[in-house]
Amino acid sequence: MKKDKMDISFWLIMAVANAIVIYLASLLFPMLVVLGNDKVPNILALLFTALLLTLILSLVAPVSKILKLKVTGDLSINTTYGIANIAGLWVLGRLASFIGLGISSFVVAIVLGVILSIVQFVLWRTLAGKKGRK
Repeated sequence: MKKDKMDISFWLIMAVANAIVIYLASLLFPMLVVLGNDKVPNILALLFTALLLTLILSLVAPVSKILKLKVTGDLSINTTYGIANIAGLWVLGRLASFIGLGISSFVVAIVLGVILSIVQFVLWRTLAGKKGRK
């Protein structure tokens, strides 16, 4: 498989995983995570949130390279992506009237960001084993 196709399929799989986690969070904790509002239907809110969060995550490596940050080792890589998840969720939650994601507090963004990071790490490791991704 070509590297470009692998990258696109990887990020699409990551977006689906993000959507599933966010959807489950909204089902299990409807007072803390809300999808949709009077302008954005629930399904579009989920789609916007998952795609935008995945876009933010896909920019972490290029931005790190531009800023010449040395992010090596599982701990620093996972911490960097965890911070990106938390910050991304918080920003997307602040844009609730446009995107449709409502989160009740920064603590919810932290918890959901950590859960997303764990799922993404497991997914990354699973796909790395199958496709030779580093």
